[in-house]
Amino acid sequence: MPLEEAAAHRRAPPLTDAVQARIDEDVRRAAYRIIEGKGATYYGIGAGGLARLVAAIGGDERSVHSVSIMTPEVEGIATCPPCPCRASWAKAVCRAT
Repeated sequence: MPLEEAAAHRRAPPLTDAVQARIDEDVRRAAYRIIEGKGATYYGIGAGGLARLVAAIGGDERSVHSVSIMTPEVEGIATCPPCPCRASWAKAVCRAT
């Protein structure tokens, strides 16, 4: 979905050139802000995913997320395959694919 269409769908203010430039700059500088705060960028990936999952559960969105869970053995190898998981306030339901 194009960015302008997504913004209109969410009833967001129009995406002017200035707004798009700010978004572009924020995305490009995100890694530097993470490094300044945490010392490394690898914390940003987990923190963002965790924040999204907490928001989904707290808002009872019943949205589906890819969640990795440790399995004892798949084809002779211990692994963490991603599984679709529906997150809601009442419970999280995960099913192996």
